Amino acid sequence: MVYEVGRGEWNWQAYISHSNRCQDRYKEHISEYNGGSPKMICLNDMTVICLAKTLALPLVQEEVEIKQGPKKRIANICRYESVVPLWFNDFLRKEKIKL
Repeated sequence: MVYEVGRGEWNWQAYISHSNRCQDRYKEHISEYNGGSPKMICLNDMTVICLAKTLALPLVQEEVEIKQGPKKRIANICRYESVVPLWFNDFLRKEKIKL
């Protein structure tokens, strides 16, 4: 699947809006803005979260939500943004894919 900003039949304007808002709202949790800490999410993570939100799709990911403390992971941001985070195995079950 390829979505190009500024082209095609998808709501890229909403994607840009979500992306700008999330980068501002979660700036303190984005590693590129905070010395590259591996304990934070990166801009690529934020990109896929915003794309999932725009397309109203779940996001297949493998991180555990952090329940306490200031650090946030993909699953935390998904919850804040009303994006369903799915573990890979849950995705396979949901899609009835057997290996």
